[in-house]
Amino acid sequence: MKISKDKAFSIMESLLFMSPEPRVFSDFETLFEGEFSAQEIKKLLEELQNSYNKKERGLQLEKVSKGWQLRTKTENKQHLLKIKPPVTFRLSRPSLETLSIIAFEQPCTKMEIDEIRGVESGHLLRNLMEKELICLSGKSHLPGKPSLYKTSRKFLEAFGLETIKDLPSQEEIEELLSEIKTQDKEDLPSISDKLFQTEKTTSNFKDEQENKKIKDVLKSLPSTVEFLEREQAPEPVSSVKRESPISSEPEN
Repeated sequence: MKISKDKAFSIMESLLFMSPEPRVFSDFETLFEGEFSAQEIKKLLEELQNSYNKKERGLQLEKVSKGWQLRTKTENKQHLLKIKPPVTFRLSRPSLETLSIIAFEQPCTKMEIDEIRGVESGHLLRNLMEKELICLSGKSHLPGKPSLYKTSRKFLEAFGLETIKDLPSQEEIEELLSEIKTQDKEDLPSISDKLFQTEKTTSNFKDEQENKKIKDVLKSLPSTVEFLEREQAPEPVSSVKRESPISSEPEN
């Protein structure tokens, strides 16, 4: 006997609440194998998401890192911080700069990153890998077959992105750069905040001409400018219900 829609919502909500990681679509297919088709499950997820969008609800269902995840609503942050301060993990400004280069140039080698930054980046890459924000992406065909680096699934989760295509477009980057030139350095965190609040884009960063333009923009940046200052997305509600912003600190 096919279960009711209300029961399906209950089961899906339980799975989402107990999961620290986003749940991919195949997980829901496994839940309702033989009971709902893929199209019906997709519709159920959309209806469940809409039910959380009501202003009186404290949670929201978001598509993150090619999966679905329950998160606390951003507008409730100030009240929640009175009970539990956020747990942060820190990245230096050079680390944030390196992460931004990888995000837009991926997959790329250490040599390519060093060329853009103008300094050696080996220790920064190790730091980012330890924090699981980047990972290896095979070997390059260049002499010596150096390792290729790319952003990880955790990177998408931390910044509330569904795919890497949701990164800001070249036009949005150039607009932010022009804004940086007119503001003091003390205002850089607020500019960085806006970077990941822009609307999602489907720009194809694999296009060779587009990549060249972005690379030229990145080369023009001083080594103290960061693209990725703090995590904007709320933390998942399972296990620990808090937000974990990424903050920056000067490199020692």
